[in-house]
Amino acid sequence: MRRPLPKLAIETLRRKAAEVARETREETAFSSASDMESVIQEFRINQIELELQNEELQEARQHAEELQGRYFRHFDLAPVGMIRLNDKGIVLEANILGAAMLGVERIRLHSGKVVFTAHVAHDSQGTFHTHLKNALASKKMESCGISLRSPAGTETYVRMQSVGSRGSDDTTDLLVTLTDLTALR
Repeated sequence: MRRPLPKLAIETLRRKAAEVARETREETAFSSASDMESVIQEFRINQIELELQNEELQEARQHAEELQGRYFRHFDLAPVGMIRLNDKGIVLEANILGAAMLGVERIRLHSGKVVFTAHVAHDSQGTFHTHLKNALASKKMESCGISLRSPAGTETYVRMQSVGSRGSDDTTDLLVTLTDLTALR
């Protein structure tokens, strides 16, 4: 389903096009009526091409919005904590539950200064460091059990599963799931 451009956007585009046309106006002399007709026909073809391109752009935009909604449902609303760590253990991104498990507001995660180990209980530090090293080296799914410590001091026992993935800057990131197993422990 295609959404038409708002009237204000169409008027803005038309105004910009008129400005460009005024700035680049050239004297055009037509030697015959058929020359003028061919120019008009060329303009009509260009107009139709632009309308078709606009339809394609609108469809691409709608598809991108659908993908964004699907990403939100699958990542942000997942029933497990999902976190992306860099190779140094810095939290790059987390879903709603992942941020809650760390006791961190998601907005703080964008600073790139939230260190995952700061949220790992003292007795789980060694296990986490070994897990981080193995997951970065193996390129396959690695699992371990660790305790996370909240800012209030309570501990949550989680199963941590991680797999390496190439980041946008050609470094290896870890995609991590945290499953709360406190009630089963």
